[in-house]
Amino acid sequence: MLKRPATAILNGWGAVVGLYRIQVLLILALVFAAGQQQLLTKEEASSTFVNPVFLQLRLQHHLYGTNFYAYAFWGGAGALIPGLFYGRFAMAAVMALLPPIVHLYLRRRFSWPGSQAFLAAIAIGLLPGVIGFSWIGVEYGLPAPVGFLALWLALFESPLAIAGSCFAAALAAGTYGSGLVFLPVVFFHQLPRLRKPELRHSVIAGGALAAAVLLFPVFWWTNVQTLFVGGAGVPSVEGGFDRLADLFRELFVHSGSYYFFTNGTPALGSVVIGMAALAGMAVMMIREPSRSWPVFMVSAVTLALYAPAGNVPGVRRTIPLVVSLGICAAVLLRIATAGGPVRRVVFYGLLSAAILFEFAKYNGIRRGLASSEIPLPHDFEFRIPPGETMSTAIAALVNRSRTLPDDLAGYEPDRTLAILYRLTLPNPIVTADELVARCDRHGWSIPSGSRRLSRLRHWLCIACPE
Repeated sequence: MLKRPATAILNGWGAVVGLYRIQVLLILALVFAAGQQQLLTKEEASSTFVNPVFLQLRLQHHLYGTNFYAYAFWGGAGALIPGLFYGRFAMAAVMALLPPIVHLYLRRRFSWPGSQAFLAAIAIGLLPGVIGFSWIGVEYGLPAPVGFLALWLALFESPLAIAGSCFAAALAAGTYGSGLVFLPVVFFHQLPRLRKPELRHSVIAGGALAAAVLLFPVFWWTNVQTLFVGGAGVPSVEGGFDRLADLFRELFVHSGSYYFFTNGTPALGSVVIGMAALAGMAVMMIREPSRSWPVFMVSAVTLALYAPAGNVPGVRRTIPLVVSLGICAAVLLRIATAGGPVRRVVFYGLLSAAILFEFAKYNGIRRGLASSEIPLPHDFEFRIPPGETMSTAIAALVNRSRTLPDDLAGYEPDRTLAILYRLTLPNPIVTADELVARCDRHGWSIPSGSRRLSRLRHWLCIACPE
């Protein structure tokens, strides 16, 4: 018997394509809305210009600049997409993959029918803590699609899927610190397969591949000092409970998190969705722990890493947790409405209502960005002449109708020069050597001549004197 066309689409790869199209259009609407302000933020300048340029020169720019594979991604994207805000378009292209991957994961891991997984994936993609980090050109959100791809691939036992799962988990860890949560989950997926002779070699090869991905930055960056820790700074147990309490408020009640431009909307959209997520987690522990443990582990490891994060905590470090809580809320709804056709109608009705509520929140964020009610910060030193915008000021420097002062008064050397270097290739305004020399004199970056891991050697000498 032939399937009805709509059912066939929702059960097949048509759902993946449809979800991607929906999400990328939603994210691009935020990109264009934020573009009305014509302002590149400090973090975007660092992520999409400074660190990729220094990566090309085999230099780690800063102690907080540890997200090697994110910078490699920006480097490649910048070669394909022109302009000052290219990172936002590149981010949209990647982050739009998350709902399709969640759809595939729900179908494979929890045996959901296609139509239910489709709606749940839309709802999870619309959570403010997901879509709010999907448009800005900073690597906060990148580990989520890559990491959940790793979890989906880990459900298969082919050698290619095993290797792909290990590779994706390591890649997620190398794009941003929150991606570290996927490594232990994939490890526990693969560990039992070591007992199967036909899979043992694939698992060992996958583990070796992951280790190579994780360690490659040490050999590429000639002056590397730190990996993975990044802006979290030195871990500190003191204050951990206070940070978790603040996170609870950011997730469920009201957000004022760093670089989370949602005008106070919490990461899960509302207390109701948040409570449903927590209830769903409790029900899943009782009803189907063997299926649900990866979601629990992602959540638990995220909290374990977040609690001691000592420098500028915020929702951006917990996006895998936001996605996991969204899955828990959707699973609770499905369990509560399991049964006959009437209950299925209730499921679709409640999930559709949640999507409409989230879309209203999303639309408010979009309007706020477009009207500057949600202002982007001018948070790095770049002089904007009266009556101009950052975009027009940079355009004037790029086309050489205006020149920088020799002493760079009013401009940050690293961000300003990296932007101009990248936007004026192949005949850059400033040479690579001059860019590095200026940053060395600036004193903010890691000195280009530093030996690999010299800070670690210095710390070990202090901690373990002869």
